[in-house]
Amino acid sequence: AAPLAEIEPLPVVAMGRGGLRLHHPRLGEISLGLLGRHQAANAAVAIATLDALRDAAFAQVDDETMRHGLATARWPGRLELLTLDGDGTARPAGDRPRPGAPDVLLDGAHNEAGMAALATAFDELRPELSAGPPTVLLALMADKDVPAILAALAGSEALRRARIITAEVSRRSLPAADLAAAWRRASGGGEAIDAPDVAAAVARAAEASHSAD
Repeated sequence: AAPLAEIEPLPVVAMGRGGLRLHHPRLGEISLGLLGRHQAANAAVAIATLDALRDAAFAQVDDETMRHGLATARWPGRLELLTLDGDGTARPAGDRPRPGAPDVLLDGAHNEAGMAALATAFDELRPELSAGPPTVLLALMADKDVPAILAALAGSEALRRARIITAEVSRRSLPAADLAAAWRRASGGGEAIDAPDVAAAVARAAEASHSAD
């Protein structure tokens, strides 16, 4: 049996709205079409796995195919950056923010580690995003470690000062009013309002984004 290999995250050369630029010992500088510094570790594991499969003659994936796959990787709903058009249509964000078009960052973080990764990514992306104070539409399941998750989110200075709009997305959700109160505690008195349903929460978030223009 082959020995286990310990894989280190690839060094991040640069990051922007379109993803990461990473350095790999063999492939050199490569593009990754995903957001978040933590994806440098996932990319390293993916490349090492393909290399191991190639060495074992199980699958042959050439270097150019690896580069193409990493550069074009997309993960809907996981640090997915979209831009809203004037008619409210959400489109994939380009390399530069469009004046007057608010950015929307979607993520499905549902535990402390995921929320910490989101908070770090948001702070690093903040200079690349549309101007104005951020608005966060937030829902959490009641059976999660809500205090720990919110503490991780509050680790982002920009998000700690954001407008938080809480909602309920299923019967498992923590009541929106309880989540708003929990956020105020976690953030040291941050702004939070609860919405009666998801549609109302989205409408309030849209109003907040337009008022920031």
